[in-house]
Amino acid sequence: MNQFRADRSKDLPFLPEWCFLPLASAYAIVSAEAEAQGIDILGYAGYPLLNDVGIICALAAWRATQGVYRFDYQAVINTPITGDLPHDILFNLPEWCVYIETPGLNIDGYELTGFFASLEYDVNENRNELRLVLDYNTPLSSLYSVAIYLGPWPLADALAKTVSEAARQADILGVEYKAPTAEQMKKGFNPLVSLLLYLCSVNGEIGSEGKRPTRPHLFPPMQPKTWDVGVRMGAAMA
Repeated sequence: MNQFRADRSKDLPFLPEWCFLPLASAYAIVSAEAEAQGIDILGYAGYPLLNDVGIICALAAWRATQGVYRFDYQAVINTPITGDLPHDILFNLPEWCVYIETPGLNIDGYELTGFFASLEYDVNENRNELRLVLDYNTPLSSLYSVAIYLGPWPLADALAKTVSEAARQADILGVEYKAPTAEQMKKGFNPLVSLLLYLCSVNGEIGSEGKRPTRPHLFPPMQPKTWDVGVRMGAAMA
């Protein structure tokens, strides 16, 4: 991924600045390793590896800044997203990839420790995506990659596109896919997208004057940096 990043300006001059690297970079790595092990990544046995593509891409982008965001978030996650998703705001992510802690939050009955969020530019489809990697606190910690297609439509429609694409891919690979209902998807992802929208808004309370998240040009930090978000808002609404 470091090599892909170094060659970015030469090989991908059209790539938006908000995208650290496209998913195709991680796909090239995973597919090459799968081929070396005799696994057809586009076959039944390779289906689980497609999740690794999203994970690798997110972790590579997160490694550059290693920002961990802590919210006083109850008021934020209880805010419903109505009308069209204000997706343009999401391009104001303070770092290429952020990790947001979500203590006490559950999705489909499973506790979510937090999630990574980054932006993807699909080179082949000329499409912008919000990429989430869910960090589940199950008996065996697991990461699960999800794509939400961005555009001038409601969150429910964006999630429906996600389900439709997942079902299409599963059908191609001959894998059984049990699609969640629209209500399940919206209930699970509304809080996460609300947190991101608040983080990206001009009113987001991130850090302090002279000490805010940045995008480094050379070397990643030695350790993660924790940022408290919405503390004053949470105290005011308590």
